Amino acid sequence: MVDVAPTQTVKSAASPGDLALVAHRGDRGVLLAMDLPQERTDRLAGFALYRKTPGGVERPLLNRLDFATPVTSATTPAERRWHPSDKAPFQKFRWVDMPSPVEAGTYRYTATARYFGGTGGLVDGPSAFVDIDLADEHLGALTIGFTRGYISSQAYADRFHNAPFEPDPPTVDFDTTPYRAQYQWLGFHARELVMSFLADCQSDLSVTLDVFAFDLNEPDVIRMMAGFGSRLRLYLDNSPTHVDHADKPKARPAMEPQAQKAIEATGGAVKTGHFGSLAHDKVLIARRNGTPFRVLTGSANFSVRGLYVQSNNVLVFESAEVAGLYGLAFDQAWQNAPGFRNSAVARAMVSAPRRNSAGRTRGFLAPLRSCRLAVADRGFAQWGEVVRSVRGHGPLRRRAGSPDATRHRGPFRHLLVRHHPDDQGLRAVQARFQAGNPNPVCVPVGPRAGAIQQRVGRRVWAGDPP
Repeated sequence: MVDVAPTQTVKSAASPGDLALVAHRGDRGVLLAMDLPQERTDRLAGFALYRKTPGGVERPLLNRLDFATPVTSATTPAERRWHPSDKAPFQKFRWVDMPSPVEAGTYRYTATARYFGGTGGLVDGPSAFVDIDLADEHLGALTIGFTRGYISSQAYADRFHNAPFEPDPPTVDFDTTPYRAQYQWLGFHARELVMSFLADCQSDLSVTLDVFAFDLNEPDVIRMMAGFGSRLRLYLDNSPTHVDHADKPKARPAMEPQAQKAIEATGGAVKTGHFGSLAHDKVLIARRNGTPFRVLTGSANFSVRGLYVQSNNVLVFESAEVAGLYGLAFDQAWQNAPGFRNSAVARAMVSAPRRNSAGRTRGFLAPLRSCRLAVADRGFAQWGEVVRSVRGHGPLRRRAGSPDATRHRGPFRHLLVRHHPDDQGLRAVQARFQAGNPNPVCVPVGPRAGAIQQRVGRRVWAGDPP
């Protein structure tokens, strides 16, 4: 079991009729949410927000808008100024603050409602405060980091003057030094996790690294991977976007073949493939003496755009159990990629229970391959129709031109339904392929399993109409 602590949420102590303040902790940041009774909103001008650091320094958060200076389509960035929120209150009921750098210890956030006074000035109304720790948090065996995703922002324009984030044309080995400050800011915590994972594994000569990669063109990542030499195995996507064809020239050549050559040149082993369509994976698996003990995954490709342009996440599991599952998938792809679809590791459902905020264990079942593709590939109309059918909103229908019913009997055997005991409805549906028995098997989990199976079992089409 992987224990995952709930995201920290702190509420202010408030009496009825007062301002309420809630802080939702994020990745090195906080979402502040304010609420006032309706009767306290007359002549409300907004909220002054204050941040007090662990070192004891308190300052108002800054606002780009104020009452005196109009902002129009003709306003240039250079003409926009910051204003303290006690003088220019935020006219929103929520605000995100990301202090940089984040200090260890407790931050105090104070919100004060500001009102228009009778003489045109601003006067204070009710206040509330919350105390919260924003330093990096390890959720049990799991660490999560996000990219900043702010390249199309006024903040990027102010800091870097909208400077390019890569040379034109880019290569897999360009010097990243001129872009280092941009990469650190844009890549944020996600970049740190990727780079530190690679550095830690590379420095320990007893560790080998297995890599699943889709987009692979970030020069620093490629250089670090090449530094592993023969201790690295890479399974690299070779779908059409990542290969070049003489008869179909591209405006910008694919860089993945160049990355492959750079890694092979230092002794790394590389295989390419794309499974049924895409090898759309971003995974680093660390092994010691052949045994997986740590894994990095997430939505971020190991690419310039994946780490510095898009909004993505990176997850690191310090768990031999979780790493072992990824290791099984990698070994299957490495040894017999064409057989991956029908392999035991792809067909198996993996249980990874976790505890919710109430301390109760909630099960999670997931196949090691895409359930959505499994349904779509077999002629079913939409994944949403599977969900609606299971929830009791109508039968499944075949798409026009889909194969006849007998073609569905073998592959679409299992439909597993999971019910969260603390929810009102079905929360997840996973479809699974398994050749053989043509009858559907519905496996609800939870205190209402019997009732759910009775309702669901006759509705799900697995070869014959319901």
